[in-house]
Amino acid sequence: MLKLSFVLSFLLLFTNYLLSQTGEISGTIYGADDNLPLPGVTIAVEGVSGLGTVSDFDGNFKISGVHDTAFLVLTFVGYETLKIKAKENLSKISLNPYIQTIEEVVITVPYGSQKRETFTGSVGILQAKQLDKLPISSFEKSFQGNIAGVQTTSASGQPGSGTQIRIRGIGSISAGSEPLYVLDGIPINAQQLSRTSSATDQAATAEVSDVNILSGLNPSDIESITILKDAAATSLYGSRASNGVIMITTKSGTGGKTKYAFNTTHGFSKIAQNSFRTLTASEFLELRQEALLNAGYTIDEVTQLNGNATVATNWFDEVYDYGYYSNYELSASGGTDKTNFYISGMYRNEEGIVINTGLEKYSGRLNITHKASDKLNFGAKVSITHTNQLLTPGSSLLTDPVVGAYILPPNMSLRNTDGSYNYSYNSQIAYNVIGISEADSHYNATNRVLANVQMQYKIIKDLQFKTIFNYDNVNLQENGYISPLTPDGSIVNGRAWQLNIDQNILSSSNTLNYSKEFHKKHTIQALIGYEVQTSNKQITDINASQFASNQIQSLGTATSFDVPNAYNPKSNMQSFISSLQYNFNNSFYLSGSLRRDGSSKFSTGGKWGNFWSVGAAWRITETKFMQNISNINSLKLRTSIGTSGNEDFPDYMAYSLYGFGYNYNQDKEFT
Repeated sequence: MLKLSFVLSFLLLFTNYLLSQTGEISGTIYGADDNLPLPGVTIAVEGVSGLGTVSDFDGNFKISGVHDTAFLVLTFVGYETLKIKAKENLSKISLNPYIQTIEEVVITVPYGSQKRETFTGSVGILQAKQLDKLPISSFEKSFQGNIAGVQTTSASGQPGSGTQIRIRGIGSISAGSEPLYVLDGIPINAQQLSRTSSATDQAATAEVSDVNILSGLNPSDIESITILKDAAATSLYGSRASNGVIMITTKSGTGGKTKYAFNTTHGFSKIAQNSFRTLTASEFLELRQEALLNAGYTIDEVTQLNGNATVATNWFDEVYDYGYYSNYELSASGGTDKTNFYISGMYRNEEGIVINTGLEKYSGRLNITHKASDKLNFGAKVSITHTNQLLTPGSSLLTDPVVGAYILPPNMSLRNTDGSYNYSYNSQIAYNVIGISEADSHYNATNRVLANVQMQYKIIKDLQFKTIFNYDNVNLQENGYISPLTPDGSIVNGRAWQLNIDQNILSSSNTLNYSKEFHKKHTIQALIGYEVQTSNKQITDINASQFASNQIQSLGTATSFDVPNAYNPKSNMQSFISSLQYNFNNSFYLSGSLRRDGSSKFSTGGKWGNFWSVGAAWRITETKFMQNISNINSLKLRTSIGTSGNEDFPDYMAYSLYGFGYNYNQDKEFT
């Protein structure tokens, strides 16, 4: 009986021991920076293959069959890895953000990436977290005040309008001054699309579209932006780099559970500053009377010329109003240990602060990468954008609402007694910009497709081959109409124009990159490559007048057509690239680059150009005499010299061209 009691006691103790060793554990994971739950955290049991889980949307997790002496390993992108005992209190686990030191920051550089401190050129960097804080319609509007040496200027308050970027000043007085944009390793088109003909008729001199084709790139899709400023940084882009280079890297997915994000912003806008106060009607009449009397007019003539003294119109308030915008974004990212993806969609609707201006934009992006083997990786990045832009109408400076807000007489009535818009002042023609903006129309639709396919293959341990193929298509369709009810339109009984620009750019980049460390103190990186790009643009411009009815604004209803303007400019470029970098003990750095560009834009005698750079840097804080100075954590001395070029000018500008038959059917001379 004693033996049986002993056996039962032993079995009971053994069962309790087993139960204490294995069981179900649960907990919740938070971010130490904001104390919010962290979804998608990987929780693995150390030393036990296949035992683990991922935290849910609220940061909660459960794991069964865990030994109480085991350790849990928690990992999450952007946070430090945490190792914790399974028997500890898991009700609130905090993960600390991973804070990189300046030596650890990896930046995008021409044809690769490297640590910021090892780069001998001058760069500015914007990360995704900085872009996410700004409710902007286009990413380049975030540069001002965030990157030294970069100046941004908005040409107008038109929604979707272009932004003028200047990196360390103006780079040319005869060619373009805008920087080169490189998206995911390939230079892309960033120029505003517009007419390039020399036509001087009324329609051709109408307001040319202020279309910012970069606004189609969703700021939330951007992982980082690197701005290259000096010759050592930009020379590897040769004939296109004299105005600086803006390198953009879009987001990629990470392995693990799919993460979804939805973001919406809404807001109002108004004119930032009005430095000029327009005269009231009484002030205007008083000053005008004084001027006319001083000019020798009689009081009766002054009374007649001054016009209606009972009308008071505030044209500034008529032209400007509060703008409104709404923005909606949805994205998903995730993947496995071999395939990662990032997909996003965006819709934006914006009303301008000037009457009858606005923007509507749709965009979508898919980035996918796949690791086929230890040596082969490939991926694709595709974005599609559609933009509708409502522009300020008008065919001349006087019809611009912004100009009219300041120059129209305040004692001119907005409407006639019958409710129609008033286009006269003291029996003289007056450009009532409010009436013109209602009667005329000016809008465009822009579609853009950017497709990038790339492959990387590790030939041997230290040698890698990379190839990228890129397709860039931009299509602009612009329509304008000048009503016969307005002063300009009444001369020709209405005028309309239609502009279509379709541009295709194909480009390819192929590089070999060699990187080798010797004796733990010497590192060499060498790069050679070949690039080719071809651009094909088709432009069609049609203008017509004499409309049978103001109600039908289609070009087909006009009875008089100007000679159509159609042309097909093309350009090609091919380049040979090489660079060499040397790193000694993470303290001394030398770099050199050489690029040879051949461009069809230049004349026969000078189609090829060589561009080079040499740079050196010394990280003073890595020397022994600086080790005990705690107040300085980073100090670097850098110098560089190099050359770069500028090919930002129209095709065929280097050649003397002749055009015949312009408006010959209207008895005008040949040009």
